[in-house]
Amino acid sequence: MFDRLKEEINSIKARDPAVRSALEVIFLYPSFKAVRSYRRAHWFYEHGHFFIARWISQSCRNRTGIEIHPGAKIGKGLFIDHGAGVVIGATTVRSTRMSHSAAPARTPENATRPWETTCWSARAQEFWDR
Repeated sequence: MFDRLKEEINSIKARDPAVRSALEVIFLYPSFKAVRSYRRAHWFYEHGHFFIARWISQSCRNRTGIEIHPGAKIGKGLFIDHGAGVVIGATTVRSTRMSHSAAPARTPENATRPWETTCWSARAQEFWDR
């Protein structure tokens, strides 16, 4: 347990030059709190306790502004810098060492439902297509 905690703290320290100490990460970084809550919620989700998992997820969203669905599959080292309003859905599958853009961008071309398209992802797609 402590190895995983240390690994997540070191992951944030390695990618954010503003970090001064591990205590700063533990007490002041909403991304760290959100990922730790996700890990607890995901355990409950995997063991069939869906209500408890969603309760943990929603209470974390209320505290940090970062919502990670407990059904998402996220590897080690997730770091969300300035994460207010970030939503990571249940169908997200991400491997290790991921930063910033945690949710897959949906565009009108790859969205299966109309509400999956957001202004941000459509604009991002336009930018990268240039």
